[in-house]
Amino acid sequence: MAFTIDASSIVFKQTRRGINATAVILTDGGKRVGEIHDVAEKIVADVKFVEADARDAFAAEARRLHPVVLGRADHGDDIFISEYARVLLADAEKSCCRSYPATRASSRCIAPFSAQQRPRPIMLPLTGASAAL
Repeated sequence: MAFTIDASSIVFKQTRRGINATAVILTDGGKRVGEIHDVAEKIVADVKFVEADARDAFAAEARRLHPVVLGRADHGDDIFISEYARVLLADAEKSCCRSYPATRASSRCIAPFSAQQRPRPIMLPLTGASAAL
């Protein structure tokens, strides 16, 4: 069974430690089987599945396509699932960035705005006690 990431479901969130991503994992038939939560500072991405069978199929596919992860082949399923989900996320992200070429920022599609189109912050004049500082 082949799996993909729904490119329209990818949500990036910039934090002080990096860029986190969340996306929906689909089968080749378009059925939702899980969700990836890729947190920038974590080595293993959190991947949640709707059914145990979907997790087993995803793990089997991950081990088949990527037999060696992080230099070893004897990891648990969570490591293989995490790395395969990250590969799928990167592929979906590339297709997203091809759709919006001006949105690439550090190879991540953050929003469908170029730097010139991005809204500027509103600057308000200082009043009262804050003006004295």
